[in-house]
Amino acid sequence: MVRKSLVASVLALVAGLSVSGAASAEKLMQVTVTGTISSGYDAYRNSVYTGPDTGYNLNGMAASVSIIYDADLARPNYPGNEPNWYFYHAPAYPSFLGTVGNGPIRSASFTVNGVTLDVDVSGASEYHRLFVENPKNDPVWGQGDSYGLFGMDARTAWCPNDGQCAEKVQISAYQRYGDDMFGGQRNFDPANSFTALAAPSRVFEASVRLIQNGMCLDGGSRAGLCPEGRFNDGNTHWVEFLVSGTSLKVSEVSAVPEPGAIAMVLAGVAVVVSRRRKVA
Repeated sequence: MVRKSLVASVLALVAGLSVSGAASAEKLMQVTVTGTISSGYDAYRNSVYTGPDTGYNLNGMAASVSIIYDADLARPNYPGNEPNWYFYHAPAYPSFLGTVGNGPIRSASFTVNGVTLDVDVSGASEYHRLFVENPKNDPVWGQGDSYGLFGMDARTAWCPNDGQCAEKVQISAYQRYGDDMFGGQRNFDPANSFTALAAPSRVFEASVRLIQNGMCLDGGSRAGLCPEGRFNDGNTHWVEFLVSGTSLKVSEVSAVPEPGAIAMVLAGVAVVVSRRRKVA
């Protein structure tokens, strides 16, 4: 009886953690385009991809771009767009879509020639957009599908050209005709998973702009005002490239338990083990 009651207590603890975790859980989806850089460079010839002073051309390198977003925050669909799907977060308008730092895009990264770097698309001027068009067989237009996911933080405090002060990432896919790009679903939802391969009638692309300027780094005159990049090597970088993709994959990210929840479960197990030894 003692053993059964202890086991029941631990199971109740775990169940309670699951319920409390579910209440605050995110529905995280990862979107990845994999392919080859068709045009791109690291403008200051100190590329972490090709070595110092080896040139700035990134063309032809294997690359992938990934964006992770919270599908629960990418709702509701902007009214009047059904059956297409459109979400926009500035966050200035519309106001119900949240505030800075609470947009749907949680993180973004890219890998070039085996080197992975993060892109910060959350900040004072963040802008997130998810757009899906014609996720069904339209009797008039046929199966012409498009998918777009965009994130950007464009700081405007110091730059005369806003486009030069942005960290931004974009994934897009489109086809003019052919089979359903979205895996057969007819009512798109931002929590949907699907995988698609490039074809003559289907194109996948991903683009990245990432700036690291000496003025933006710690101690620089613009530190904290402009996107500082993620190179952490003290050099100045200006990376821009376009990936011609061979595949597009949208999948759910496995939930990772919070450290506090893990600690509570381990503590509960330790109590059970201790009491079992005493009973024995």
